Amino acid sequence: MSELDLMKPEQLAAEWQVSPKTLANQRSRREGPPYLRVMGSIRYSRRAVNEWLTAQQQTSGAA
Repeated sequence: MSELDLMKPEQLAAEWQVSPKTLANQRSRREGPPYLRVMGSIRYSRRAVNEWLTAQQQTSGAA
């Protein structure tokens, strides 16, 4: 994997089994993983996506 492994929204959507529209909605609501705009095209850094996913992890509340 390269230092800056970039994915198109369609690639990330396929990995997550969601539609590209879901990612577009997240971007418009300023939710979801960080993204880059490279020469007018949206790209997701695999590293940034993985870091974002790690930050989203929740522990179950112990009763």
